[in-house]
Amino acid sequence: MGSSFKVKWDKIYQINVLKIDLITVDRIEMEITSSNEVILINEDYPGFYPFVKRLTEVFPTISSTWLADIVNPAFEKKLR
Repeated sequence: MGSSFKVKWDKIYQINVLKIDLITVDRIEMEITSSNEVILINEDYPGFYPFVKRLTEVFPTISSTWLADIVNPAFEKKLR
């Protein structure tokens, strides 16, 4: 951890989210593709949830329930 990134909102053109079953817990991972880089983060990354909240504000076409949709049910791999 301990690293940070900056990407301009208007440069993001794809976001893939994956929930991984790690046997005793699930982990949400996100791949953010912009015009010049791909950034990989997960829910353990500092600032992950404020970033997730901001996503639905910046991109209103993203369902406001997407996070709940990917989290449930537990221990099932999902990709969005």
